[in-house]
Amino acid sequence: MSELTQKGKRGAEGFTLVREIATMLNSSLELDQVLEKILQACVRFSSANTGSLLIVDEAKKELKLAKAFGVSEEMAKDFRLKLGEGITGYVAKTGKSLVAPDVDQEPRFIRLRKKVKSEMAVPIFDRGKVIGVISVDSFEKNAFSKEDLEVLETVASLAGQVLRNASAFQMREQKIRELALVNRINQIFSQSLDLRKAFDQVVSVLKKELKMERATLVLLDTATGEFEIKIADGLTEEQIKRGRYRVGEGITGEVVKTGKAIGVPDISREPRFLDRTGARLGVKHTKTISFMCVPIKIQDQVIGVLSVDKDYESEEQFKADLEFLEIISGSLAQAIRIHMRADEMRKELEERNIYLRSQLSRRYSFSNIIGQSKPMQEVFERIQAVAGTRATVLIRGESGTGKELVAKAIHFNSPWKEKPFIKVDCASIPETLLESELFGHTRGSFTGAIADKKGKFELADGGTIFLDEIGELPLSLQAKILRVLQERVIEPIGSNRPKAISVRVITATNQNLEERIKLGLFREDLYYRLNVVPIYIPPLRERREDIPYLVDFFLDKFNKENKKQLQISPELMAEFLAYNWYGNVRELENTIERLVIICQDKIAKPGHISFPNKIPETIPSLISQAKEQKSLADLEKQAVLDALKRANGSQVQAAKILGITLRKLRYRMQKYGIKKDFVIS
Repeated sequence: MSELTQKGKRGAEGFTLVREIATMLNSSLELDQVLEKILQACVRFSSANTGSLLIVDEAKKELKLAKAFGVSEEMAKDFRLKLGEGITGYVAKTGKSLVAPDVDQEPRFIRLRKKVKSEMAVPIFDRGKVIGVISVDSFEKNAFSKEDLEVLETVASLAGQVLRNASAFQMREQKIRELALVNRINQIFSQSLDLRKAFDQVVSVLKKELKMERATLVLLDTATGEFEIKIADGLTEEQIKRGRYRVGEGITGEVVKTGKAIGVPDISREPRFLDRTGARLGVKHTKTISFMCVPIKIQDQVIGVLSVDKDYESEEQFKADLEFLEIISGSLAQAIRIHMRADEMRKELEERNIYLRSQLSRRYSFSNIIGQSKPMQEVFERIQAVAGTRATVLIRGESGTGKELVAKAIHFNSPWKEKPFIKVDCASIPETLLESELFGHTRGSFTGAIADKKGKFELADGGTIFLDEIGELPLSLQAKILRVLQERVIEPIGSNRPKAISVRVITATNQNLEERIKLGLFREDLYYRLNVVPIYIPPLRERREDIPYLVDFFLDKFNKENKKQLQISPELMAEFLAYNWYGNVRELENTIERLVIICQDKIAKPGHISFPNKIPETIPSLISQAKEQKSLADLEKQAVLDALKRANGSQVQAAKILGITLRKLRYRMQKYGIKKDFVIS
């Protein structure tokens, strides 16, 4: 066959090869398959014995093997070649094709296989930049012609297009995935106020979808002005403690200073990388580890930094990952902003709660329960005795006597005053709902139970539960209350797992429980469990000497609320003292409030208000005495003297005992000629 004929045949074969590869560009083959077919076609066309297709790794400035033909798996595994090294490395670095007819005469050749006698290598370009190399080897000298070189250069050009198209397609696919990921991450942040929990979930997504590792969240420590690791994945507690950075220090500090993201393709070659945590000390990596660090901003102010590690894949992928982190840093910033505001609100609520509890403690101190009579002094003594214990208390008394006030006084003067005080009105809740209200229920335990619900006993855990109107408790629930008192456990409706609780039980009733026991309406064993410490609050008609103090207290209260200065005439006070007050203290309070509102005069007299029941004639002496200014004044003076004696001469304490202001006490001392330096004789 003539040389011309041979060239014609090679040209036809080359044309066929190029057309075959061009057809692949429009096929549905995966990139991996296309590259393999390109290399096989090049080896077949050039009659080579072995071949390889290598891709440039920009970060490491080396070539990594993408496809190999006729090369052992052992040799192909983790094969790397530095740019400029060997014939292939030279082609990658210079962008010039090279044919070595006799490799022994080629100084740039590096012998990896004994049989190779000649080699040909051509660069793969993408927009003027070398992105890879196709290399073929022969076991014969002078194996490759000029025509072979031209065809392989054409094929390499097509290979560049294949890689470019594949890269663009992959980037498009990645953008779609990234958009879905951003939406998913936004949902995670929006569903929880717990920043740590949300961050951990987001990191799990990043690890699974983008193969990112060792994520850290660095936030400003306002106390020191430094930035410290607040949340981290893949770090120990000790490593987290070491993660502190000043502004401008290391990569993290530089990101804080400039407000711009920094990406490091290879941390082993980056002098600014501090490894402050020490997490990478002594760790050997088989792959290149990249580090990405992006600022977290709120209104252009850097408040933190998000950083991650990731195995380096390519320059294009690295840039895409860095851009993606910048996008989600915006979502993270909003989550942090909400978290910070929630934290501020939580602190405000805690401070408010502390303040309110201190107010409650003052409000329900003994000095704020008005009463100088002997029966009330006995009540105070009983409250003081029981407050520091966990004993069960039964408060008895008519409606309106202040049973709830006494229950709160016990709780707010106890060591558990910071814990919950939960009230349950056993008479106002329907029997069908009362069990759920007291003990809670599980989801699906009955129609309408769409979620688990804690009962009042569980809500009061650690504190006090006040069961008002305990006499109205249905028999079906009395046994369950008895179990709580005996075993200190509750069992929600629908659950068979008892829950241990520690709660003080205070109960109250206006009923005759002994009579209800006889009628079979109240369990005797429960009665004895409840009646460990009984407290009886006498009705107001049994402690009439307390009425002036109560009137003064309520008058002062409602005068302030209504911005008035109403006073009570001796005649009206006499009627207050004579009236039986069937509604007790509550009725007296309502009467004074009504009087302050409707009375337009400065001094209220009997004609300003009417009593629903006729004043009984059983105590005429009280009326006649009270009608005289002198006897009422004597009563008031004696009350002041008694209070000063009880307070050992302390005017502040005496005012508290009387339930009046210090100013009012001093006014009365002056009025009745009681010296300021009053000393108990």
